[in-house]
Amino acid sequence: MPSKDAPILVTGAAGHVGANLMHRLVEEGHRVRALLRRGESEEAVDGLHGVEKAYGDLRDHRSLAEAVEGCRRVFHVASMVSTIDGDAEHRRTIYETNVLGTRYLMQAAKKTGVERFVLTSSFSAVGYDLDETSKPADETMQFYPYHRAMPYERSKVLQEHELLKMCAEGMDALIVTSCAVVGGHDYLPSRMGTTLCKFANRELNVYSPGGFEFVAARDIVDGHVRAMERGRTGQKYIVATQFLDFDHIFDMLEEITGAPRPKIRVPAKTLLPLAEVSSWLVTRLAPKKQQ
Repeated sequence: MPSKDAPILVTGAAGHVGANLMHRLVEEGHRVRALLRRGESEEAVDGLHGVEKAYGDLRDHRSLAEAVEGCRRVFHVASMVSTIDGDAEHRRTIYETNVLGTRYLMQAAKKTGVERFVLTSSFSAVGYDLDETSKPADETMQFYPYHRAMPYERSKVLQEHELLKMCAEGMDALIVTSCAVVGGHDYLPSRMGTTLCKFANRELNVYSPGGFEFVAARDIVDGHVRAMERGRTGQKYIVATQFLDFDHIFDMLEEITGAPRPKIRVPAKTLLPLAEVSSWLVTRLAPKKQQ
């Protein structure tokens, strides 16, 4: 990457990808400005030399303008992640944070002269082949608008659209798509980290068939850095290490942790109605719980 004099803004600095990205940038001698929300854990930043803390919220125009001032590169990693449908307020918060927040940040970045902007997207926003749904997906596959999707998934698609609109206005920006991340510096922890902890603590009893495209934390960070250095404007790059089905994952975790793998396998079509009920209950009874 060019000059190390100007700070590089990293949003979502308290999260799994953001924390690993900051460590990489600091190791390479870059100045880093970490965007944090007041009140959230700062463990990912504490102790890192050369990291400046900035406080703000993706829904607050002014705080974003202040955070990006003086930066020439931006890694926009922050996102409100959710695996539930939720109520109207929940869906609105996701939209305002992920979609409008990206718009506001990019507008501020363009106004202050940011030279390159990298957005972290999700495999949730990747499309699939309608005629051959088992076919491996790539960057060319469009998200199918009539696919049943959670608010978070839709927000990530719309977030990418915001970036492409800014590219059409002349901004140099691109997308890095992350899969399920596994690795260190997972301080909060992430959803994947929470799941691994639950397995080790023997708290996972039921699972559904399927699997995930996984990526090592070091690989997703490497993908971000390479995209910033050599990526093409407006392009999307999926960074993945390996697809693993749940049976394979649980076998590995059982061997590593000594904890028994879940024994009860329930079809997805059976779990879906239960998940919808759980979504409704969690939104109303525990709105601040990780969703």
